[in-house]
Amino acid sequence: MRRRGKKSSAPAPVGQLLEKLHLSEDFDKLVAICRWWHRQVPSNVRAHASPARVSGGVLIVHTRSAPWAQELSLQSEALLNDLRQHCPKLRVDELRFRIGPLATGALQAPSRRGAS
Repeated sequence: MRRRGKKSSAPAPVGQLLEKLHLSEDFDKLVAICRWWHRQVPSNVRAHASPARVSGGVLIVHTRSAPWAQELSLQSEALLNDLRQHCPKLRVDELRFRIGPLATGALQAPSRRGAS
């Protein structure tokens, strides 16, 4: 039963919702970082690690295991330099590697099926 006097509101655009949650800038950074990750980082590394979140100038990368976190921390300067070269406007100052769930869905590497 509909209540009188209450107007139904139209759904808000996703961009407005993200701004309200103060996520849009860091979310945009994460999207750009994921694109770089899937283009520049070797597939054997991508199978065991993925960007998880970015906050300010710190990129958190989730890994499958402690050995992968350690290995990537040893390579962090090279990864950071490559990220800065390909995405200079992002201003990422530090990489941190943590054991955690890898990206799924839209943040995964694009499928190669049907590519020429």
